[in-house]
Amino acid sequence: MNPLPNKTAIVSIIIAGLSVILAGQPEQLDVTQTEWKSWDRQKILNNSFIHPSHITSNLYGDIILLDSETFTIAMISSGGTLRTTGGWGVESERFSYPTDIAVSTGQDIYLCDQASDRILRFDRKLNFISDVDLTELRPTRVEFPSRIAINRLGEMVISEAEQWELYQLSSDSRFISRFGGLSYGEERFGEIADLAVNSRNQIAVLDRGNEQLTILSRAGSILKTAPLPDEEILAVESWQSGWLIISSNGKLFYWSPDSREFSLVLSIQGEMTEIAPITDFTIMNDQIFAVNSSVVTCRLIIHE
Repeated sequence: MNPLPNKTAIVSIIIAGLSVILAGQPEQLDVTQTEWKSWDRQKILNNSFIHPSHITSNLYGDIILLDSETFTIAMISSGGTLRTTGGWGVESERFSYPTDIAVSTGQDIYLCDQASDRILRFDRKLNFISDVDLTELRPTRVEFPSRIAINRLGEMVISEAEQWELYQLSSDSRFISRFGGLSYGEERFGEIADLAVNSRNQIAVLDRGNEQLTILSRAGSILKTAPLPDEEILAVESWQSGWLIISSNGKLFYWSPDSREFSLVLSIQGEMTEIAPITDFTIMNDQIFAVNSSVVTCRLIIHE
């Protein structure tokens, strides 16, 4: 992916007459504005039982939604067709306390179920493939999985919500390593809110306990850290050469490898975040899809 321009990066939207704050360098450039609105395929979800808490996407333009209240995964294909699976339980495709979803480069879908200490795996069409009981891993077991990310090699990076450590598993679910715990001393993780990986297999850890984003190598070495904005930051995604994070009230921030801190990209103020806070987001091409019990989207516009 191409890095951001060196001069100025500005993202803009119009939200049905609501106010928008733009951020960038002092130089003022023309901005092509696009509308923040309900997703075009939202009509598929209207009047349905799906109220997404998490969202992800794949290379084919499919959107995958997780509803933590009804124990449902919904796949909305790029062609607009809808399929769901799941249900409450602790076996096969059923789950009882889902905390995250992720998609591999092979397009398989992975789900963390914290209550049963399992990782569930589905194919692109939501057919159940297998599950992994993390308590049966050797030489160490994992309990209370909270977040998951899949790198380009198909390796799983899983955080757990007790000691706040990371565990790395191979594509065939064998234990590789663990990091981020007591051995990191003062740099150990405090409270992991989210994980993401980029094309170089680097791992971004949204550490709300230490109020920073930590970038790790695939082997777990700390490469860089950046202080988080004074907001309730919920999720992180890889974008261009850096990372995007989003807050519960709709503020989007960007951090590049050359930056010392995050820059505010846009701030949404209005009905969208007053009805329900944003809980997750994903990026597909130049569009952001955010969930707050529904799905809303805007387009990123970059100006040199």
